[in-house]
Amino acid sequence: MLSASAVTCGLDRTEILVVYNANFPGSKELAEYYVARRQIPKEHVLAIRTDQKERIARKVYLDTIQKPMWDWVDRNKKHDKIRCVLLMRGVPLAVNRIEAPEALRARDDAALAVGPFTKQKKDLEEEKKRLQKQADETPARAAALRKQIETLDAKIAEVDRLMKPLEEKHHAAAETWKELTEETEASVDSELALLLWDGGILNPEALKMGRLVLHRSDSESVKTKMWVRNLLNHRTWKMPERKRLPRTLMVCRLDAATDALVKRIIDDSIAVEQKGLEGVAYFDAQGKRIPPAGKVSFYDVYDELIRRGAALVEKSGIKTVVDNQKPLFGPGSCPNAALYCGWWSLREYVPAFTWVKGSVGFHVASAEGETLRGEKTQAWCKRMVDEGVAATFGPVNEPYLQSFPNPSHFFAFLLTGQYTVAEAFWYSSPMNSWMQTLIADPLYTPFLKNPKMSITELTEALKPKPLRRSAPGETPQSN
Repeated sequence: MLSASAVTCGLDRTEILVVYNANFPGSKELAEYYVARRQIPKEHVLAIRTDQKERIARKVYLDTIQKPMWDWVDRNKKHDKIRCVLLMRGVPLAVNRIEAPEALRARDDAALAVGPFTKQKKDLEEEKKRLQKQADETPARAAALRKQIETLDAKIAEVDRLMKPLEEKHHAAAETWKELTEETEASVDSELALLLWDGGILNPEALKMGRLVLHRSDSESVKTKMWVRNLLNHRTWKMPERKRLPRTLMVCRLDAATDALVKRIIDDSIAVEQKGLEGVAYFDAQGKRIPPAGKVSFYDVYDELIRRGAALVEKSGIKTVVDNQKPLFGPGSCPNAALYCGWWSLREYVPAFTWVKGSVGFHVASAEGETLRGEKTQAWCKRMVDEGVAATFGPVNEPYLQSFPNPSHFFAFLLTGQYTVAEAFWYSSPMNSWMQTLIADPLYTPFLKNPKMSITELTEALKPKPLRRSAPGETPQSN
């Protein structure tokens, strides 16, 4: 693999584009606050006018977010200058699945055509059951009743014959609609990572980079189904395809329930950089194990990755606490928390932590980033920011476990003190055009003044390592 030292580290303030929503109260002021505190070039600020809601239709995303951002990059010739986009509070969080109204109408019309035949068949079958019961209870009439049943069987068979092509048409229409719409939602941030890929429209070379299905849905343009491989991930650094494709952008957001919380993240990040992050690291695994032979579940794999992440952080000299039991850390059990990785409590934040200023952590579960403003939500991203963390990330919808960064790799980048939290996330995140969103100051470098790991140690930490001892004839599996 390519040495970590061969890749640019240390995101610079001049490489950031700050984007705010002019339609959202306070968004501009937060952008100005961040620009002043981090001394971002004032010409690297873009106002867009988009919806105030956290979740938007794809057409709204394309017209009011992607297009004005691409126009700014193109107009200012910044294709090779901007490495990171920072979205301020007020910029929508997620893009809803494609609606495909024509395909939906075709599916529903086909279902309506089947409906009368389905009812007719049900009525005939109920009548057949009634006659069968009478035949069983009155033997003297059984012969006559059986003739009526035979007549009903003929009618049912005729209904089946007429209904079969309609059912096939409905099934085909339903599958078409599903293929067009299923798993087409994504976080705004993850979509914008591909902004430079022909203005967000994938080129033929990009088709080789992931499990893609391209389609058009009315005016909703081209969209990937599922995800694209993240070409910022360290495991792609030697891939020749990287040279033939536009750069992938790092994207994150300063977002929270209130403006005050956003300012707190900014202030805490800058303050902690002056002395270095200190505190305890907490890792919450579930005690799953890699089986000695046979199929390996990714749940078993990720549990092992959490334990390996804990071992790496502990080796760096940070006090580390590992819970290897299924129950999560209990309320109030994690004082002085600086780093955290754990799972699995679905949108049910556990107030186990007293977060130190500048803390960084993430909880592995579905849709923990579904909202950052919802008043009643207990999703982990929102609640962790409420309670004091400076950087976290999570998915806006079901992401699949393999979309989460390897904890060892994420924390290893961070511990060097040479990579910002945005770089640590994007160099370890596997997928784009998918679900994850990072909430952080992209310039935040928590171990800038107290690095815990050398670049040589980082390079070693990033090397693939076997998950178990391979049996004779078995292909080794690695993380």
